[in-house]
Amino acid sequence: HVGYFSMYMAEHFDEVIAFEPVDSNVACWERNLDGVGNVRLHDFALGQSSRNVIMHQPDPQNSGSWCIAYAGTRIVRQRALDTCGDIYNVGFMKLDVQDYEANVLKGAIQTIRRNKPVIQIEMASKKCIQDAGGILCQLGYAPVEQKRKDVIWKFVGVYDKTYEIDLRTGEV
Repeated sequence: HVGYFSMYMAEHFDEVIAFEPVDSNVACWERNLDGVGNVRLHDFALGQSSRNVIMHQPDPQNSGSWCIAYAGTRIVRQRALDTCGDIYNVGFMKLDVQDYEANVLKGAIQTIRRNKPVIQIEMASKKCIQDAGGILCQLGYAPVEQKRKDVIWKFVGVYDKTYEIDLRTGEV
C-alpha cells in the first residue's frame, strides 16, 4: 500500500503496476518510489465492477488496514482489472485486500485466463480461502506454497486434488 513490495518487485520484473485507492497511501507510495522507472500506480481500488465504493480504516494506527465496507469514512473509485486497457502481459499478481480478494478476482477473470499469472493472495480468513480459493480452482489454479497467511497459486490446467487447502486451518 505504500510501495515496499512494488520496490522489491521492480528489481525482478520489467514493469510493476500497483493499485492504491487511499490518497494518503498514494502520496507515500509516490515518495517511496520516486525515481524508480519501471513502476506505475493507479489510484483506484480493484473489484468486480466499475463503481464508487466505501472504505473504512478499522485500525487508525495501521495505514494498511483500509478495507471496502458498507459504512466508512471515504468513498473511492473502483474498477475491474479487465477494464484497464493498458495492462498486458501479466506474469504475477499479488492481492492483499482485506477479504475483498474474491471480488477482485471476479473483475480479473479475463486477464487471468489470458495471462495465467502466478498469484499471491493473503488468505487471512476462512471466507477468503473458500471464496477466492474456489474461484482460482475453477480457473485451473492450485495452491503450491504457503508462507504465513500468503498462499501462492499457479495455473495447472485442471485442478489436482493433491493440492488441497485445509479449510479449517488454511494450510496447503
